Amino acid sequence: MRLIQVFCCSFLVIGSSCQGPSTPDPETARKLYQEAKSLDRDDDADRMLELYRQAVEHDPEYTEAHWEIISLTDDRERLRQDYARRVREIPNSAVLHYLLGEVSEGDTKRTQYEMAIELDPHYPWGYVGLGQLLEDLGSFDEAIENYQKMISQLPDEAEGYWGLLRTYKKAGRTDEAAGFLRQIYERFRNDPDEGSRALYQIADSLEDPTEKARLWHRYIEDYPSDILVTRVHGFLLQHYVKTDPEAADAFARECLLKEEPPNDRTLRNYAYRALFDLYWKMGEAQKEGLLAQELLESGYPNANAYTHVARHYAKEGRVELAVRFFRRALDFADPDHVHGTLLRSIGKPRRESLEKISRLARADISYELGQVLNKELRHREAIAVLRPVVGMWDPLGDRIHFELAAAYEATGQHQEALKHYASSLIDYLHDFARKPLENLFAKVHGSTEGLRQYVLDHVIQEETAGDVAIGAPTSLSLDETIIRARGLSSGKAPEFNLETLGGERVKSADLLGKVVVLDFWATWCGPCLRELPLFQATVDRWSDRPEVAFLAVSVDSNDDKVRRFMKDNEYDFPVVRDREVSDDFGVSGYPTIVIIGREGRIQYRHVGFDPDVDLIQKLSDKIDYLLGAGVS
Repeated sequence: MRLIQVFCCSFLVIGSSCQGPSTPDPETARKLYQEAKSLDRDDDADRMLELYRQAVEHDPEYTEAHWEIISLTDDRERLRQDYARRVREIPNSAVLHYLLGEVSEGDTKRTQYEMAIELDPHYPWGYVGLGQLLEDLGSFDEAIENYQKMISQLPDEAEGYWGLLRTYKKAGRTDEAAGFLRQIYERFRNDPDEGSRALYQIADSLEDPTEKARLWHRYIEDYPSDILVTRVHGFLLQHYVKTDPEAADAFARECLLKEEPPNDRTLRNYAYRALFDLYWKMGEAQKEGLLAQELLESGYPNANAYTHVARHYAKEGRVELAVRFFRRALDFADPDHVHGTLLRSIGKPRRESLEKISRLARADISYELGQVLNKELRHREAIAVLRPVVGMWDPLGDRIHFELAAAYEATGQHQEALKHYASSLIDYLHDFARKPLENLFAKVHGSTEGLRQYVLDHVIQEETAGDVAIGAPTSLSLDETIIRARGLSSGKAPEFNLETLGGERVKSADLLGKVVVLDFWATWCGPCLRELPLFQATVDRWSDRPEVAFLAVSVDSNDDKVRRFMKDNEYDFPVVRDREVSDDFGVSGYPTIVIIGREGRIQYRHVGFDPDVDLIQKLSDKIDYLLGAGVS
């Protein structure tokens, strides 16, 4: 159930010099809003901002447009000043006090939320803003009292119930939370949004698998159009594969016959995977074979289903079947068949976005197929598969170069092999290409003398088209040469001007002369959450060295969520907001760590999280060298 917005005044839009119409025009406002939402946030931010401003001019009650304006405006001080002025002009407006609270910090934030509630006890957002603030401050008793007051004043507004539930959980009052969650379900069970949300959480919290399955079935029956219903089918399939093979077979076949929602192929993917898992587990070779043939002949346009089966056959050593399924996956890893569900945009994904996802999918599948072919000594086939995807995906780039180099070496194409071993070694954290590079270089040239210069020359030829002339000083070890080569391959770092969560500006120009470590991350990124303790430990190790700067670049859209995350985890490293710097640095996966040398040249890049790598020591080695070696 959506919150009902009650605006009691009309006012000038932030950053606009046009007075809104005396009579609100909600229809025009919503058309402008939808037009703005259809644009790309990265490419059309200025146009989007202008449309949202026009929307608010036509309908001052359009809160969603206000939120978009706030999210698109980097100048927080300007926002604070503008809303403060409007509060002075119309001091009795609960809405304006709430909006001023949204863009303020510290005590002012709380004061404005409380004023909004005092002015209009039936205005929901005042309670929501105050409740979230109190949660962040750890004032759980006050937050509970606030949400209880909201529920008494606005019994039909679900946000009050969810806020109270969230606070119970944060306060460790688990029994009260469990009981209250069931109250929410009973209160809103006929609401397709809130009822489904409550039932999902109830089922997810249960330990008894039979009772959990019973509630998942109720969920499917009561909320067949909910956004999570496909995932619930997947939970049931997993449950039956583990507990009831006959039911698993029947339910999976039922899923395959279901009429799917538009543009959603995930349900059939779950069903095919469940059937394969079931037949493998039960040793039903005949059924498995028939299913494999059915899937290959089906023309089912989902690369994930074929990849899942291919990986299993590769693990089992059934190479021909693995190769067939990997190649089938490649058939459907094109822009017309890739999922748009990974995109955060609203509406139809743009062709460029689909093409990017397609490239990543092809790189992943081709890498795994190349590995299988290399292991089977089918090196020329591996070359044909891997060569087209070189450079398509940073997190796999070093491994693709490595597999391609191994295939070239096995077919006697030693110069090509040396180039790709060098690329694998230079571009990424994993150094498994070092020994093969040293061995092959010695085989070709009689010794490893000249290898350091080869590494640098390779970068010059491949990345800078020969327009940089440098030598490898004899004092540099191979490790040091690799760091220097990484810096040359990436060139000057993009300039940036970022804002901390506290509103301070951090400019790249002010950091020249320092070694700068950037960590691009998000609270919703699982690998990031595993990496951040190591990043914090690295920050702590270098805390007494002012010539080293650390910045955690958050790509979250909700600053308050990031603040809560930092407080809950007791992290104290500096966090800056990302508006577009991730694109400037070519970040394609999270987490990504970038180290910039003293003169502003990128010296190191590490994508993803690898638990087998001592990240603290790795980063510290790079920082230590960059501080002492005079490399820019």
